[in-house]
Amino acid sequence: MAHPFIPAPNTALIEMVYLWQNETIENTFHIQKGSPFSSSDLSSLCNLFDTWDNTGVTPFKNLRDANNTLVQIKARALDTSSAPVFIKTISPPRVGSWSGAGTVLPGNATFCVKLESGLSGRSQRGRIYMPGLRGNMLQGAPNGNQVTTSYANSCVTTLNALITQLAAASLTLVVTSFYTAGAWRTTAQNTPIINAAYSDLNSDSQQRRLTGRGH
Repeated sequence: MAHPFIPAPNTALIEMVYLWQNETIENTFHIQKGSPFSSSDLSSLCNLFDTWDNTGVTPFKNLRDANNTLVQIKARALDTSSAPVFIKTISPPRVGSWSGAGTVLPGNATFCVKLESGLSGRSQRGRIYMPGLRGNMLQGAPNGNQVTTSYANSCVTTLNALITQLAAASLTLVVTSFYTAGAWRTTAQNTPIINAAYSDLNSDSQQRRLTGRGH
């Protein structure tokens, strides 16, 4: 739905860009701090997400299948339509560390982790769809329809580690809302995320990750 540019003051968008089954897919995060993001700030933010994925206390790459490859981390300040942008190329592209038994699942297969703010309403909650699932992440593989409790708990642990790492750098993971009550906002609303969790162990589907559907 087309709309004019909507500013989100002191906010940056992070896009983790992956190759998965010959398609480009993304996970996006919104980050807030006490002042507008400069190009240098965006570079540092990309480095933080790079570390979280690769060598953090609970690396995100450990939950991505070995066929899922991180190729870029993009950062964009959202204060104005001409705010700074920074792109970090991952060289060499970083494959996921998950391997073992089970077939690679279709591109739309995913597991949804909630990003909780402690407040109700669609504008106050977010979600992350895990990229790169393999059959042995499921119970009763290869035909199960729920992820294992171990995998689900690891997803939550990894995302909560990101929240902690951001806080240590005086940054806040937020839900950024551009739309409410049937209308576009004039200025985006940010709500801090305090916790990652899951509602159930059911696997999920994100149709736009199917071949030819987009990101």
